[in-house]
Amino acid sequence: MPKTAPAQKSKDEPSGDDAAEFTAANVEPANHLAVRIDRLSRAIDRQTRDIVGRMFDLTSLEWRCLAALYLHGPQTGLQLAENVYIAASQVSRTVRPLIERGLIASERGSAKRSFGRLLLTPEGIGEYEQVRPIMQERNRWLTSAFNRDEAQLLYRLIAALRERVDAAPDLRALLEHEEFSEPVNRRRRNARRRKSRAA
Repeated sequence: MPKTAPAQKSKDEPSGDDAAEFTAANVEPANHLAVRIDRLSRAIDRQTRDIVGRMFDLTSLEWRCLAALYLHGPQTGLQLAENVYIAASQVSRTVRPLIERGLIASERGSAKRSFGRLLLTPEGIGEYEQVRPIMQERNRWLTSAFNRDEAQLLYRLIAALRERVDAAPDLRALLEHEEFSEPVNRRRRNARRRKSRAA
């Protein structure tokens, strides 16, 4: 039987001694967890844009809005922004083309600046039900890199990370956690001392 070529490592994947030091406190910023997740998120979103753009003439945000309205029912613009994780100011720009295409309806009509509650039309439901199986296949393809236990662990780790971030969504909240605030404040004090000595 012909030998298969060894799988190529991702440029983000640590190897050898680097793997052992991957969780060290002095890891380089390019390898910080937030940076790696951001890179992965951007790569997946780029793939999503290509799928829904080429096959359905949708943007990734438009697809996410259709999915949110299908899963959660009629929503205000603010509710939709929260469910899609975008700024409220983006909702109008995102849903207006969907209203014009007849995929979303507004209680106040598309001519109004404020749409009121938004809901899927029968055409929007049909569009969502065409896109959904394609995206489910993409999700299966992504998770096929793992066995069942690994995939379940991945989902648990993502949920744990989300809970961690939600516990401190901004700097003020982070500074209330001693494990973050103590080393940060110590570094700031040391920096001030070095600056005063140099003055």
